[in-house]
Amino acid sequence: MIRKLVEKDRGKLLSYLSIDPAINIFIIGDVEQFGFDSDFQELWGQFDKDENFKGVLLRYHKSFIPYHDTEFDTSGFKMLILDRSKDEDIIISGKESILKKYTTLKTGYKSRSTFFCELREASKLEGHIQIEIKKAVSEDAERIDDLLGCIDEFSTSIRNVDEIRNTIESKAGRIYYTEDSDGKMISVVQTTAENKHSAMIIGIATLMEHRRKGYTSQILSKLCIDLIAENKTPCLFYDNPKAGRIYHRLGFESIDSWMMIENKNK
Repeated sequence: MIRKLVEKDRGKLLSYLSIDPAINIFIIGDVEQFGFDSDFQELWGQFDKDENFKGVLLRYHKSFIPYHDTEFDTSGFKMLILDRSKDEDIIISGKESILKKYTTLKTGYKSRSTFFCELREASKLEGHIQIEIKKAVSEDAERIDDLLGCIDEFSTSIRNVDEIRNTIESKAGRIYYTEDSDGKMISVVQTTAENKHSAMIIGIATLMEHRRKGYTSQILSKLCIDLIAENKTPCLFYDNPKAGRIYHRLGFESIDSWMMIENKNK
């Protein structure tokens, strides 16, 4: 049986998702942040005859994340996704072994995979952080957006100062940064989807002229030290081998692969 989830399902849902908290970081974070009554977010559960969860499907705006075991009958979730994507493009993401069951859902879509990593303990992090690292406040949102606009990897992406500000104010994520001697922001590391179990690290960016100086690893180390002190597991994606070497040197371990299925024109 599949039904739409409501507030009374929260405890049982979070208990089910906490079996695999890193993989379910986005679903857990969105439930904690937005609940069950937002226009842009919906959740469905599939249950066995004893009302135990067999699978969960999240819709967040135009993005869908399914979670279930690999033997799960996906037909019901596929119908829900197709019903809500008749006239618009969608993105489906999740654990690769699960997403492989959705790759033929719609024509004209492509898939790509990245490594999914987590950091369980802080023993390999930088022992002596040598730069001043600051935690951003909402007034820093425009400076952060300006820095990201100077980075090739982020210059063409859709960015929004209000979203950056809201992330900081809502505590759905945090941003750490460092400045040069003139007070110019030169390197940032961000989190998103923070919840009581984990936090996803994103938006790692350093101005070209300040790279290879250790700023990224030091800021990342400071951020991870703080997260682990709060009993949150830092997680991240990567597909760049050079970046992967940095993350593994700091103690991150690859635990799975994450897949995205999206419109070929994106």
